[in-house]
Amino acid sequence: MASTVLVNFPHEAGWRLLERLDSAGFDFQIVGAFWKYEEEREAWRLYLVSPRVGVDGPLALYRQIRPVLDAMPPNQREDLDLADITLVRPDALDVREMKQRYGSVQGHRGTVVRRTSIACDEAFIYRL
Repeated sequence: MASTVLVNFPHEAGWRLLERLDSAGFDFQIVGAFWKYEEEREAWRLYLVSPRVGVDGPLALYRQIRPVLDAMPPNQREDLDLADITLVRPDALDVREMKQRYGSVQGHRGTVVRRTSIACDEAFIYRL
């Protein structure tokens, strides 16, 4: 697999959004959050993992995320857009594969799975 290194990776914007969602007063129950490269789109995606996806559906959660994201100042939002976010349930295949590969990650501002660079087959994990 080719090695695609992240350039201008908005990991801080992802963290800020996650903090805002955690404190927004919504019942998001975000139990996982990570960036993963999607080969078919040739782009990195921010995955937010919540059991609410299975209860309320992703559209309802996107509608709640949009104003939180829009309220972020441009210098904190970087280039993060709603179109960069994928909402999934905890039992989704992507989540199961990430847990199998990397195990549990908690309490970090973000963990680069390999320290030298981030390639297509790696991830940046906030919590998992």
